[in-house]
Amino acid sequence: MNRFLSLIAAGLLAVTGCTDAKTTSSPAAASKPTAEGGDVAANLAKLSPEDRASAEAQKLCPVTDEPLGSMGVPIKLDVKDQPVFICCKSCEKNAKKDPDKTLQKVADLKKGETKN
Repeated sequence: MNRFLSLIAAGLLAVTGCTDAKTTSSPAAASKPTAEGGDVAANLAKLSPEDRASAEAQKLCPVTDEPLGSMGVPIKLDVKDQPVFICCKSCEKNAKKDPDKTLQKVADLKKGETKN
């Protein structure tokens, strides 16, 4: 019975996709293929040259700290008339909930600083 419940829990986790859970990612993860979104570089290449440069400068989703492109093509949002990239549609609500916090996190990411 415990094995059956474990399998069900694992299956549910596998199909839920992006969540609000904070995870840590290694810099090497940005160059590896991922199960959900394929190859990060290939997903970033699907953006316009201008958007790709901005997403590459940001590197991580301000909500989950996942590499942009790891969940598919990054999603561009306008937050207070500034472009912000998120890893997936699930992060949109949290990114817009506190726009000042989101913009500060993006600024920190572009400087190479991360504050959780």
